[in-house]
Amino acid sequence: MSFLIFFSIFILIDCNSKSNSELPKFSFNDCSYLRFHVKNCKSPANFTLFYNTIFPFGQVKMNMFFERDTIDIIKLKINHPATIILFMSNSDASCFALPKDTLDIWLDLDASKKFRDNIVFKGKTASISNYLTKAKFNTSSVPYANESINEYNNRVDTKTEKGLSALYTFNAMEHLPDWYVKMEETDIQYSGAVDKVYQFTSRYQFHKQFIARPDNFNDKLMVKIDNPEAKYSERYNFLLCMLTTSKYDTLSQQNNTSEIFYNVVIENVNFARKYLHSEIRDLFIAQRIGALLSTNLIKEATTTHDTLYFKRVDSLITFAKTSFSDTVLLNVLFAYQKNQLKTAKVTESLNQGAVAPDFKLTDLAGKTVSLSDFKGRFVCINFWATWCSPCIKSIPEKNTLHRKYKNSEIVFINVCVDSDNEKWESLIKDNDFQGVHLICKGDWINFLYRSYYITGIPHYVLVDKKGKIIKNKVASINELEDLIKNQI
Repeated sequence: MSFLIFFSIFILIDCNSKSNSELPKFSFNDCSYLRFHVKNCKSPANFTLFYNTIFPFGQVKMNMFFERDTIDIIKLKINHPATIILFMSNSDASCFALPKDTLDIWLDLDASKKFRDNIVFKGKTASISNYLTKAKFNTSSVPYANESINEYNNRVDTKTEKGLSALYTFNAMEHLPDWYVKMEETDIQYSGAVDKVYQFTSRYQFHKQFIARPDNFNDKLMVKIDNPEAKYSERYNFLLCMLTTSKYDTLSQQNNTSEIFYNVVIENVNFARKYLHSEIRDLFIAQRIGALLSTNLIKEATTTHDTLYFKRVDSLITFAKTSFSDTVLLNVLFAYQKNQLKTAKVTESLNQGAVAPDFKLTDLAGKTVSLSDFKGRFVCINFWATWCSPCIKSIPEKNTLHRKYKNSEIVFINVCVDSDNEKWESLIKDNDFQGVHLICKGDWINFLYRSYYITGIPHYVLVDKKGKIIKNKVASINELEDLIKNQI
């Protein structure tokens, strides 16, 4: 797990305010909608969409498929204005979504045209979406191997100015809402401060250089620390995470453990108690606790029965109970803790009776096929890859099993968890590989590894007629056949 991901706090400003001084209270019960208008869809198109949530802390990824020209509405479970990033192949576009609002997106999938140059937005945030997709300047950077601290800081300042210039230039041509301009100004300025602080981690990460953060370095950043007007800025909150953690600049890269991360969270909480006030203080602490309750950490602790982890989380929750003034935020934190614990226990290893995670993958004919298409039949899933020697060597055994049960109530699905289409087709043909063949594209590889707890392949799963797990991680083909015999 990336330590940087744990550090990240992804939050944005509320769109209903006309200035940074009119930020509303949080509401945790709203949703946003994207309405896609798809044309020139000649073959199945695979998209990955992701966005960051305010609180509970997290990042959401969704896979979308379009098989034909259509109009499709996507519901996003977010209750705050958010940047939505849409990936297709090697291209991407960004849009801006508002709670209780629908943004219309026209997608022209003509292969002869560039995706990001051929997307049209209509709605309240059309101009913001155009700015994010076509004009926003990427101010992020990393230090060069032999670049001094001052040289790098000067380069960051130059990129910050270019980022602001791109914003102002676009705003002069296609007017952006005033509240968004102020929000983006704030985020760009704090982005520069983040890069300056994070350079000491980057120097080790990219160049294996150990350079200590100079004394009083943070004081020279020339940015406001206790800044309620920036409380919804992603980069501001990222900066707050790093200001107290100089001793972890390189340690986190050398020895990334839950123990180190817990110590960082404690430092963040103590920093907030000392330097932040009121609503922003409670929100930042809640986000830090939420990060400690991340899915990966809590599942790891549940699997290993790490009682110390749970004691630490409980101590922070107790602190929140006694110190938060925002009872709504506190209740959301309680609910998040409860939900994370429940999810970790239920999905620890996809126990018997759990719903098998659905997927939409491409078959040999280019058609999109879902696991849910086979409800009413038993399903045997074989996760394999073109680079996996044991997977290929065991094909004859799988073919024998397929021939033995092909006329029964079971379907055999072979899911290739890499995207080498040419090699995939060749191996299937050369080995006369039997069954339904599907291949992963887009983010489906990562999704399937996470969802089915795949740690090695081949990986076998048996699913019942209702789409529920009979057994995940079946040890061998012999065990798989025994399970099939008991069901059929």
